[in-house]
Amino acid sequence: MLKSIDIHILKILMANKKITLKEILNIYEEKEANVRASLARLEDFFVKYKLGKINKDNKEFSIEIDLNINEKTFYNKAIVFSSEERLNYMMLVLVLLKQVNTTEIAEYFQLNRNTIVSDINELKQFLSRFNLTLESVPWKGLYLNGNSSEIYNFSISVILKYLVEKDLNAIVFKLYKFLVNPAIDNFFQLVLPISIENDLKEIAKSIINHFKILTDVYGYNALTAVFIYLYLTPIITEDEKKEFLNIKNPDIKKSYDRVLRELKNNNFFEKKEYLKNNEDLIALSILNITKEYLMEKVKNGKNSILDDIEESFDIKLTPMEKMEFLNILNTLEYKEKFKIYNFVKIPKNRLKIPEVLVKSLSGVLEKHSYKILKKDIYIVAHFIYEIIYIDKMKKLRKKPILIIDYSSNNWRGEHLKNRLETAFDMKEIVVKSLYSEELTKSYLNHFSHILISSDTDMVNVLKRVECVKKKVLFLEYLDFFEISFLMNKMMIRETIKK
Repeated sequence: MLKSIDIHILKILMANKKITLKEILNIYEEKEANVRASLARLEDFFVKYKLGKINKDNKEFSIEIDLNINEKTFYNKAIVFSSEERLNYMMLVLVLLKQVNTTEIAEYFQLNRNTIVSDINELKQFLSRFNLTLESVPWKGLYLNGNSSEIYNFSISVILKYLVEKDLNAIVFKLYKFLVNPAIDNFFQLVLPISIENDLKEIAKSIINHFKILTDVYGYNALTAVFIYLYLTPIITEDEKKEFLNIKNPDIKKSYDRVLRELKNNNFFEKKEYLKNNEDLIALSILNITKEYLMEKVKNGKNSILDDIEESFDIKLTPMEKMEFLNILNTLEYKEKFKIYNFVKIPKNRLKIPEVLVKSLSGVLEKHSYKILKKDIYIVAHFIYEIIYIDKMKKLRKKPILIIDYSSNNWRGEHLKNRLETAFDMKEIVVKSLYSEELTKSYLNHFSHILISSDTDMVNVLKRVECVKKKVLFLEYLDFFEISFLMNKMMIRETIKK
């Protein structure tokens, strides 16, 4: 039987033509020894079922798949399903069929009693994070038990996981469901024919376009997930709706009424009574993906993590930036909770974001107990970096900067000065020789940044700049030519508080 780690590593191999062990660890947080053991198991698995092979060439792993294989010749549920795969399957069954029968699940996966009991306990533990429990009805099965709005939100989240994984990792999804696990996709299409799924997606697109909503793969699929839930649950009681529609904020209520009025005045749900009868819930979903709730949260109170971000990085966020930052965190927390990975490796050699910013940001998130996937920290870091860049560049352009050089005719320093003036419109840059008599204490104090090569006469240099050492930034050779990295160093050193 493949383990959960094997499934994730397999998907990573499918998503990347070639990938090193270090790059795998950047995507999937796990011990190196466990990843090596997983790669060995996968290699045996591919050989045993004649699926192709896993290659290793110059420390890079790649997967070679035999596209001529016949699914029936190797597919065996008892062998390939991990506990995580079974959990995903049971959650989908629970949401789409409103109940799960443990006897049927055990037979389907060829499980013994101890394993099915363990799986159900894992399911209960996961549901507890949503304040939900399982209610057992003898001879029938297990049912979700809890607040109606929490059952609704959990159900939308589970359907959304399925839809998003198909969109985010389309090639991986197709390969994986063919090679290893067609069960989840087959079940979903059995309950919801692909023609109806596509129809509901088109309605979601038309609504997003009508309301001019700028959303992402999560917003679009969240609205589709609501439609799917309503297709499978056409009757929602008025008492249940009261839980969902208890809007206390007058500004949100005003927006909600406007959206609901527009839905009723437009023929979005022709011949689909299950949607037309639930326009009030759909209006609420539209408000969610337009982020109006988040904006009101930003306007009507302080948020400790936003305060810490502003203090830690010496920036002032606009209300829109605050709202978008919280939206990013909410999305990434959802990804972590449901283990939704983007399996494509990070081209780290092309990232311009300084690692010190990433580490500092990780500390802030950890302080406020935000849990996100290891790779997703770069999404948050990129968002903060852009704000820092715009803010600090305005200030840096006006600051006096001194380049102390020791090359012949100061050619290296002059080259750097020209690049900074041309590419970044720097206004006040001076180049002086390391041996210039002008480098007095009063002269050095005039500058906000003093740039010096780290491969110069360090003994002499340190004596000359001791009086202004807080302003000094030592440059590596490439910093004189890769100036984007130099700009990062100058921005970040005066941004991140120690």
